[in-house]
Amino acid sequence: MDLEKVKVFYRVAQEGGITRAAEKLNIAQSAVSRTISLLEEDLGTCLFSRHQRGVELSESGRILFSSAQNIVSLADLARTEIDDIKFEARGKLSVVTTSGCANIWLQQYLPGFYKKYKNMRVKIIGCDTDIEIEKRSADVAIRPFLPHRHDLIQQYLKTCHLKVVASKEYLSKFGTPKTFEELNEHRIVCLPQEVMLPFGNVNWLLTLGAKPGKARVPYFEVNSSVGLIAAAENNMGVVAMDRDFLKLKGSHLVEVFPEHEGQKVNLYYIYPSQLKNSKRITSLGEYLVEQLKKEPSYDPSQEIEPGEVPKEFRAKISA
Repeated sequence: MDLEKVKVFYRVAQEGGITRAAEKLNIAQSAVSRTISLLEEDLGTCLFSRHQRGVELSESGRILFSSAQNIVSLADLARTEIDDIKFEARGKLSVVTTSGCANIWLQQYLPGFYKKYKNMRVKIIGCDTDIEIEKRSADVAIRPFLPHRHDLIQQYLKTCHLKVVASKEYLSKFGTPKTFEELNEHRIVCLPQEVMLPFGNVNWLLTLGAKPGKARVPYFEVNSSVGLIAAAENNMGVVAMDRDFLKLKGSHLVEVFPEHEGQKVNLYYIYPSQLKNSKRITSLGEYLVEQLKKEPSYDPSQEIEPGEVPKEFRAKISA
């Protein structure tokens, strides 16, 4: 089978229509239709059934599609590795991370990265639910460690220090809690409880100092770090937020328990292990580590070798 024909077939199957596939491939719709017809002639079978809303895979098409995913992936990987031998880092890099990292933290490093890697282009996908490379069709994820994923390279970047904060106006009206138990009398603002949070128990304010099995009821919920900061600044209540995010936003929120260390969440630069030699993939991670090593939030003791598991996960995995 002609690889280029398979790639066109794969895109049509993904998009569920020839018109959308042509737009993604940046070629004429007639060329896509002709390619599919030629591939069907080569194989002697119909790959799609046509209907008013687009196309649908036939039984033969579903068999080819399951193989085409691997074929296209391996072909793209081979092309990337060959290009990396010939060229410096170049091309488009898509990164999925939390909305806070995307909108607040990561932005500060991109001008320097672009200056160093003039042929690179970055797309950031901010999401506070499932931060999965596969689900988001991304090259890289910046998120907490993923246990049981030995197929991924996971490079330590930084430690987020989540602190309990509120506005001066809110504390003036409702008082400043002196103990964790006093949070029972306060308005807690947090991320939605029903969504899957990829960055650990960031809603720990609901249980901090509460009786076992008696989690607090949120006063207000919003599904992003940016939203949490805005809610606190608008005197909605008490939130848990990374202190670096607060500095970058220029927020004047006040720490409620300044002597309390708070919760720590480590972030990692994560990508498929078969891409470890791709300069396009590794360039941003290497640049971030180079910059982060100069900052107080970087903890050298958290560095791990490829394939190694951080200390806090070893007991859980062995169990």
